[in-house]
Amino acid sequence: MPRSLASISSPSPDRARVAQPLLEWFRREQRDLPWRRNPDPYAIWVSEIMLQQTQVATVIPYFDRWMARFPTVAHLAAAVEDDVLHAWQGLGYYRRARNLLLGARTVVERFGGRVPDTVAALKSLPGVGDYTAGAIASIAYNRSAPIVDGNVERVLTRIFALHGDPKKAPLRNRIWELAEALIPDGHANEFNPALMELGATVCTPANPRCQVCPVEAACQARAQDIQGELPETAARPKPTSVPMAAAVVQKGAHVLLVQRRPDEARWPLMWQFPNLELCVDEAAPTGAVRAVREAVGLVGEAGGRMALVRHGVTRYRITLEAFQVSLIEPSSAPKPIGCHDFRWVSPAASRELAMPAAHRKIAERLDAGGASQMELLLVEEGDND
Repeated sequence: MPRSLASISSPSPDRARVAQPLLEWFRREQRDLPWRRNPDPYAIWVSEIMLQQTQVATVIPYFDRWMARFPTVAHLAAAVEDDVLHAWQGLGYYRRARNLLLGARTVVERFGGRVPDTVAALKSLPGVGDYTAGAIASIAYNRSAPIVDGNVERVLTRIFALHGDPKKAPLRNRIWELAEALIPDGHANEFNPALMELGATVCTPANPRCQVCPVEAACQARAQDIQGELPETAARPKPTSVPMAAAVVQKGAHVLLVQRRPDEARWPLMWQFPNLELCVDEAAPTGAVRAVREAVGLVGEAGGRMALVRHGVTRYRITLEAFQVSLIEPSSAPKPIGCHDFRWVSPAASRELAMPAAHRKIAERLDAGGASQMELLLVEEGDND
């Protein structure tokens, strides 16, 4: 159990004015999240990796399913990559899942199956940087390790009225220093989640709810009425449009799926409909036919458009058009030319394969509607790697 608030050491006025009211508020108002009910180091690790670039509401069902399927580090370390990617599909940024798998194997091999409790040791795990290491060390082990994510960055920038771009040094370094200095002795496991919770639910990017903020009295930006102007982040670069085409090749009740090569930068070893980025002035039906030829060496002709999917991948905005492609020589055998492997599977059976969200949606629509013509307009954010 945490020590009483009266025992908090307060060597600076800032710590006293921020930590005590923030902890009192957090104990009353914190959201009931599954990883908070049992702050096991492995569960905290999984949740923090899932929460990168992903909203809490999206993560909760994935976290629950993941923990049911891989309840311990040892279970995850023993899993095969296909099963891990399948459990992750839909969350996007698949490198996170691969790093979790590699990290679990590292914990078993180097740390005897126990998630390490120091920032330095945690940072030796694949995919674990300063933030994730600090989160695990502080929340699971109550180490006085700072964490700075987007929420904490915004909260501290406003509390201390810090001007400049918080993504760049020296302001970035100053924010980390403040995050560490504010941690009350013996309460890192509550204080760090409280800072994040404040940013997520009260000190929001737009229209912060200052009137209900527990640290309003200590907030310098609020005192100067500039909370809406901070943090002074640089404008995001304009998204790059990427037109793509995919081919739905059917053989009876089955469709052709190809597996990307393991050395590909995006979606390695994941299953997709044959697809490619269109050349300048290349028509999407032509690209769909080319995708089949380059992937498995089959020649076809394009039919009607079967799906239109729009989704975001980091700074790219992809428009993927899927066309039915009929093989000119149906008896020809495909060969893995531009892919790692291929399969003829039913749309229903494709559920067992790890697929990026856009391709999963096409398969689901095929499963629901068969070969009938379909139009699909979908926005998928954060489907990457």
